[in-house]
Amino acid sequence: MGATEPTPGEYKNIFVLRDAGLRLSTILEATNCAIGVCHKVINLQDTPTKPSRRGKLRKVTERDKRSIIQRLRHDVSWLKFKKVRAGSELLPRHQTARKK
Repeated sequence: MGATEPTPGEYKNIFVLRDAGLRLSTILEATNCAIGVCHKVINLQDTPTKPSRRGKLRKVTERDKRSIIQRLRHDVSWLKFKKVRAGSELLPRHQTARKK
């Protein structure tokens, strides 16, 4: 059976007793907590640290980039990505000449 989580009051008591310079065995007797609970509370840090990364970082390949773009493309309207001609529109006489 695992140790129960201490209440905020117990946390405070353990911190106060530890700051007073008492040993772990004395804190155990005063708070009636399990040794694992007291040890865990004492070893808590003020700011949580990010766990260290194990293994290599995964690089994004060209194939991954293409699949990401394809997934995003379905969510965004396609008209925003459609190419627009830079030139001006053809005059009517040019349009007829083009059809011939």
